[in-house]
Amino acid sequence: MKKVLSALAALIAASSLFAYNPPTGGEDLNRLSSPELLSGGRSAAGGSLYHVTPSTIVNNPALPALEQRVMIDLGYTALIDNDDLSDKSYGNAVQLGTSMPSRYGVTTLLAQWITSPFYDMNLGHAVDLRANFAKEITEKLNFGATLDLGIAYDEKNDWKAGIDLGVLYNLGTVGFLQDFRFGVALLNLGKPYSGSELLGMKGDSRDETAEDWEEASMYPGLATVKLGVASTLFEKGLFMGGWSADLTVPTFQNAIVDLGFQVSYADVVRLNVGWDANIRELAEGKESVNLPSIGLSFKFAFKSSKLAQGNADWGQSEMTVSTAWQQLYGGNVQAISGGALLKLGTDDVEPPAIELWSEDSKSEKK
Repeated sequence: MKKVLSALAALIAASSLFAYNPPTGGEDLNRLSSPELLSGGRSAAGGSLYHVTPSTIVNNPALPALEQRVMIDLGYTALIDNDDLSDKSYGNAVQLGTSMPSRYGVTTLLAQWITSPFYDMNLGHAVDLRANFAKEITEKLNFGATLDLGIAYDEKNDWKAGIDLGVLYNLGTVGFLQDFRFGVALLNLGKPYSGSELLGMKGDSRDETAEDWEEASMYPGLATVKLGVASTLFEKGLFMGGWSADLTVPTFQNAIVDLGFQVSYADVVRLNVGWDANIRELAEGKESVNLPSIGLSFKFAFKSSKLAQGNADWGQSEMTVSTAWQQLYGGNVQAISGGALLKLGTDDVEPPAIELWSEDSKSEKK
């Protein structure tokens, strides 16, 4: 164990020695494909009111540990830039994920695909595949690990491979805050993208013919540390509200701040508002102070006799449909997202009843 910790410490220390010039939006590469991620920011603590989907493993691999139902998650985001100096104005981000609980823990699989060819957010084309395992260690502590593989294909192909590690700790009630959670994740331990010949955030990235244009260095940031806190802020009648705050430190050469606020009604309708600031992109003039992201979701339950034929517990399930919008990079890029999350079955919220003596055994004794 000491050797593992020493190797991690050496990797973290070495990461700060590399040049830091990711493409604009490179640290957001894996959060664009889902309305939940787009409007909820990068919450390593599970979001303001603890709403977990398969895609949230990109924030913290420990988040799915408490899930008791099979989840299927589909998301799509349209990226629109009508003011780009390139001849392209449309991009896409798509994802498909699933979480499968077992007696040993929760296994999550996630596939994401993005194409963003703009000069304003030059992320190119990439496919990302993740396999995650998360487990509840104690009533308060969860742990998770993710294996991440990616392929970027543009004028020059590139690949990445690594692991993510994360923990989530629930402190319960702290003062007037309920369900207070603290999350820590160590992401991108391995080989990031480093040779895809994309436009870096330094210089005039809107024009690759400009004299100060620089090619992007590795991204997303190697050995990225994420810290997040979240809790329920109030509960009055059918209304609940919560908040979250996160700090992301890519390669120990940047800082990204995320704030989130969420209100739900009857645990059916949920409004998300998120805001983030990338310090290095602000310093390079690539990002003005963005408008908050806005997301809205609606959850409904349904019964299915066809699902119940395969598993009686799946006869009553629920689906959450979501949409979100965010204006990126001084208004040049519009992100419009929609998605659906299917949860099969119902949560097991009651402990099993243990019967020591049946009515029949009592009758026999008489």
